Amino acid sequence: LEITRTMRTGSRDGSLLDCIDLTSTAMGSRLLADWLAAPLVDIEAITARHDAVEELARDEKLRSDVRKTLASIFDLSRLIGRIATGR
Repeated sequence: LEITRTMRTGSRDGSLLDCIDLTSTAMGSRLLADWLAAPLVDIEAITARHDAVEELARDEKLRSDVRKTLASIFDLSRLIGRIATGR
């Protein structure tokens, strides 16, 4: 299964991640890729994640507020990487 990259070209285009990634930020996209590559195995963690997804799916206002907040912040992962490398 070509989860994050295709076997033929090695690109993301055509992978499972490419098909399902509707995230709003680069951070979210990387997190989704990490979750697909290393799925949870602990039932309590799985249940907690499902509950969080269900809450966001049901509450349109909350979902909208989260998107607005995420759109206004910088890509923290990249900033931390730049700080660590001194760039």
